[in-house]
Amino acid sequence: MKFAFKIRMKLNRSKQQNFLESMTRLNLSYGGELRKKRSGRGARPLSSKCSHHIVFKINRNVLSNKSFRHPRNFQVIQKLTTRYSKKFFVKIEQVSYQHDHIHFIARSSRRSFMHSFFRVFAGQVAQLLKVTDTKTDITNKVAFWKYRPFSRIIKGWKNFKMTQAYVQLNELEILGKIPYRKERLKGLFLNEWSLLSSL
Repeated sequence: MKFAFKIRMKLNRSKQQNFLESMTRLNLSYGGELRKKRSGRGARPLSSKCSHHIVFKINRNVLSNKSFRHPRNFQVIQKLTTRYSKKFFVKIEQVSYQHDHIHFIARSSRRSFMHSFFRVFAGQVAQLLKVTDTKTDITNKVAFWKYRPFSRIIKGWKNFKMTQAYVQLNELEILGKIPYRKERLKGLFLNEWSLLSSL
């Protein structure tokens, strides 16, 4: 509760950089919409010491049942997460499955393990959940993943706790426990911060 209050005060400071903007610092981040910029097309920065905020985003119209929250898809995605995080020694510290994207907070002792997790997990999800033409059995030509996976190295304890709060907020929003607001963390009321900090 005390830490949640400090985060809330920090986010309300007029000179505080917007949290979502800080997520896209090019020296710590890669993938997602950053790939549209030339400066975002280098090698993916990964750390063997820090946690990472990772986002996988799909083209929802080619996802079977249109949502990761559909009971069948939800079960499949959970099993794949468990299977390949164990296989590649990736510790999943937090996760939130949304309708068209997935949030992870994860870490690994080797960058190569994280690269393997990205590649194999993304491939298996697409293979099992992409829509197939039932008449011709030809998979839809539209790419399953909207972007390459977004990743950001989380530097510092406060940044880690803020990222945790952001991922947890996504989960509580999709469960209907907190209403979606465009201000995201900045728009939370004190009782909603209490709900976040209690989980």
